[in-house]
Amino acid sequence: MKVVNALWEVRNSGLTTCEIVFEKGDSFDEYLALNIEKTFQYSVVKIPYDNLKLLHNLEDFGYKYIETQFNVCVATSEIDRIDKKWERVLEDTGYKLLRDDQDFDVIISNIRDGMFKSDRVSLDEKLGKETSALRYINWIMDLRTDINAEIYYLTKRGEEVGFFIIREAVEKSIHSVIAGIFNQFQGKGLSVALIYYYLKLAAERNAKNAFTSFSSNNIGMLNTFTKTVSFKTVSIFYVLRKLIDEKL
Repeated sequence: MKVVNALWEVRNSGLTTCEIVFEKGDSFDEYLALNIEKTFQYSVVKIPYDNLKLLHNLEDFGYKYIETQFNVCVATSEIDRIDKKWERVLEDTGYKLLRDDQDFDVIISNIRDGMFKSDRVSLDEKLGKETSALRYINWIMDLRTDINAEIYYLTKRGEEVGFFIIREAVEKSIHSVIAGIFNQFQGKGLSVALIYYYLKLAAERNAKNAFTSFSSNNIGMLNTFTKTVSFKTVSIFYVLRKLIDEKL
């Protein structure tokens, strides 16, 4: 069991927050022994898909289901498959690296306008859209100073239509951290271009694999992955949350 004191979440929600990732064999009794409720106001837990007993124990203890998280791996060789099948969608698209503070204005504006509608925090009636937007903005500002992270605009005919962030990891792999299409350009198949370009950048770095995750709440991205590339599901987690301080 991995327990993280998510100190960064206080600036987003105003709540002391912990994130708990359960591993195979972890039990509800081990969770109770942590005494989480004495320290934190808000708790997020991730449970392996094959431990329904633990999920039900936590539901009986007041946790609410908010999403299923899929963590997947895509071989960079899949880029050839996208190039041939989706040539029309990729036409006139490109990407550009963000370098200056002012370059972030378009991203921040679109996040505030609610581009991440399927985000679990946005859908949570206890937190909502404003908390979700602030969470993404602060996350991106942190990544801006991460030497292993790179932030890119996705472009179509020179216009910014979305963005994506990649992060280099060990063993010749790239992680897609955050990605999205701006509101006015959604529904036009441009999510395919997001996948294409982060695989392209991974291949240019001689990475064999690219990793990312997506939520069961985001049916659009799930559909895009299944019709665009072959991928391996590395892990699946049920995600639940509990607002411990009921006065809030």
